[in-house]
Amino acid sequence: MLCALECAKAHFFYLQLTLLYFSGKGSLSIRYWMKNHRLMKKRIPLLLSIIVVLIVIGAWTAPGTAPECEPARDFFSVENPGQSNSVALREACYDCHSYATDYPLYAYIPPISNWIQGHVRSARRDLNFSEWGSMDDESKSDHLRNIIKLIKEGVMPPPAYQWMHPGARWTEAKRDSVLAFLASRRQDYLQQAQVTACEWCGAQDAPDDLSWQTTIPPDNEPGEPLIIEGRVFQPNGRTPAEDVLIYVYHTNSEGIYPKRGNETGNGRRHGYLRGWMKTGPDGRYRFTTIRPAGYPGRPDPAHIHITLTPPGEEEYWIDSYWFEGDPRITNKMRKRRTRPAGDLGMISLKKDDQGRWRGKRDIVLR
Repeated sequence: MLCALECAKAHFFYLQLTLLYFSGKGSLSIRYWMKNHRLMKKRIPLLLSIIVVLIVIGAWTAPGTAPECEPARDFFSVENPGQSNSVALREACYDCHSYATDYPLYAYIPPISNWIQGHVRSARRDLNFSEWGSMDDESKSDHLRNIIKLIKEGVMPPPAYQWMHPGARWTEAKRDSVLAFLASRRQDYLQQAQVTACEWCGAQDAPDDLSWQTTIPPDNEPGEPLIIEGRVFQPNGRTPAEDVLIYVYHTNSEGIYPKRGNETGNGRRHGYLRGWMKTGPDGRYRFTTIRPAGYPGRPDPAHIHITLTPPGEEEYWIDSYWFEGDPRITNKMRKRRTRPAGDLGMISLKKDDQGRWRGKRDIVLR
């Protein structure tokens, strides 16, 4: 009922404008048009029909009632960021990333209402501050890292949102205060979860006895068998690189990082579909796994993450394995990939005589 009333308010201006148009003087007068244009008699029902349709569409697409949630699970209840930071975060984040959305009047007007509702649903899927307390410490740490990154990059709060919402225009002092609080809480969660601050690292979890090849999934893991192999070369692109530790991890056939519950280290993040190899004198590597799927509800292509740890050097990541023919890969995505020696991480897969997908990727160290 409330939504219908709000919708009626939002569309009332359609009726006001129409009446103003037809009640004007001179050339805008309805009598003038009725007298000089007989077709106007047919246009009046049409215009009235358009107004009715707009009101009906607005009622149909108007924002519904937000789900009930436990106040104790809200970000502010769990984290207690203080008055200043609470106000800043609420004005900049809560309209999209919580159930406490304060819809403006234009959110009830189609087609704007459709776009806003889609945006809010997507934002809540990515992060919902109203459900913050239902996450584990590891998930909270990961979300905080992403929030800090987006704020520093100027992506959040979105510039377009700031234009319509002055409260989301943070001063430098307010921005620094929010970032300092978020960084402090992230460190607390990292310690509580006992995971490394590096989300993509895996070398520290590698077993002692490594081979140049490995099999990742258990025998009963659903999915299409996949074998990827190749060679790792020194920066000159010709000399094989020996004793390079390779770490890979990926989603399952449903786009999820599956976990059994007994994972350790970064396995708490990456799940059990991960493996390690160490290249021999010829620089070769090979891993057998299942073909991963892209994240559900997101545009990311299906991929396999990979990091390299050359002897005596720090672990670093390179472009993930992508698969030619994946409809999620756009031309813009391709242009972002500029690895040396033509290594874009894009591999072509073909099935062998046993029905297994096979691909090849050679890698040049940085």
